[in-house]
Amino acid sequence: MVSSKDILQDMYTAVNGLADKTFLLERPSSTSDRLNSFIVCALPSAIYNQEICDEGDYNDYTTTAQFEIYVRDRVCASNPNQVNILELDRLVRSVFSLFPMNLDHCVITSPVETLSISDGKQFHCTIIQGRLRTK
Repeated sequence: MVSSKDILQDMYTAVNGLADKTFLLERPSSTSDRLNSFIVCALPSAIYNQEICDEGDYNDYTTTAQFEIYVRDRVCASNPNQVNILELDRLVRSVFSLFPMNLDHCVITSPVETLSISDGKQFHCTIIQGRLRTK
């Protein structure tokens, strides 16, 4: 049986190295390093069982995979929320280029950019979601 830990590790491995750091589940409240970009891998919705095998084990799950891409704003006195659009675009394209993701424990397809917004903490965030199905 595939666990959420296995799925999250697959997602982490797929995008690790694209940004300064990669985190699981949620954005950290602080870090020891000043980051200019990072990605958060999450499973924001219920994990549905699609099939039960003859032994009664659950072995086919579907859910939504989510990649939150954060890029530090180019803050200046005249424009405190200036988006670093070039870096944000580079990271979004980098994540989209990985689809379909055929990972060790799951396949992630059908990427959709669902949100781009300032987080109020000097970062802009773009969220990419995809359909995840375990192997």
